[in-house]
Amino acid sequence: RAREKVRQEFEQETSAAIADASRDYQEKFRKPLRERGWYPELLRMSTTSDRLAVVARKALTDQIAAFTDPPAAEADAVLGVRLHETVVNNAAAITLAGRTITQEFVEEQLKERDGTLPESLASDPDQPPWSITFAKRKPVELDADDGRVKLTIRGSRYTSGERSFPAMDIWVTYRIESNGGVTRLFRDGEVQIYPPGFEPGGEEKLSVSETSLRRILQKRFGRVFKEVVDIEPLELPGELAAAGPLPLHRLVARRDGWLAAGWREKDPTATETTTAEELPAAPQLVAR
Repeated sequence: RAREKVRQEFEQETSAAIADASRDYQEKFRKPLRERGWYPELLRMSTTSDRLAVVARKALTDQIAAFTDPPAAEADAVLGVRLHETVVNNAAAITLAGRTITQEFVEEQLKERDGTLPESLASDPDQPPWSITFAKRKPVELDADDGRVKLTIRGSRYTSGERSFPAMDIWVTYRIESNGGVTRLFRDGEVQIYPPGFEPGGEEKLSVSETSLRRILQKRFGRVFKEVVDIEPLELPGELAAAGPLPLHRLVARRDGWLAAGWREKDPTATETTTAEELPAAPQLVAR
């Protein structure tokens, strides 16, 4: 009887918490990912006495995934992420291939997310509204290499107001540099904008329409992809807020496509100036 009583009391005390956790998992994690087609084909979680590990793979039957083992986990990190470039590429292909995105849609999504619109993405009063129709193959591609990351955006059609423009590829490369415990991304050269297959410096010349579009895109994406990007400490949401913000301890990019990041414990001398409700749920990239 005593054992049964203890069991019943335990179930009463934990059932509500388990139900809340299950509901949060379904509503805040599984449902949003499934709606976007991002829910992983493999999702495995495990715990030890002091660690939680999550392994996931996002790749449809006709998509590739990582072919090498990830970098070793950072032993001193309180939070570590090891991400292969194919996760981004596969998710982008599912979501963006052949899709048309308008300026109005982007602004609405950003405002719904945190109520603000980054200055770099604000509409230019001197330019009419724009849209981009992504290429059906590799609409967005992330390429990790030794200490560098390259992002390519492929558009099959662009509009600016009533004007329509042909296909154009946009790419930018950043190198990762850490100094004095601070990690920054430094842009290599200018944002590159050319038609698919075009070789800069070759005999082929851009058409008048391509030159006009290139000028428009350079002005816009030059603001988006800043020369220097500071990676701010990671602020944690909800009940975890007191443990943050977590300074970035390590960020590496490998030639086989793996990216690895590790965050260390916050500075014990840091003072809390905001409440948990005020803290965002994701790290912020501050470009300058």
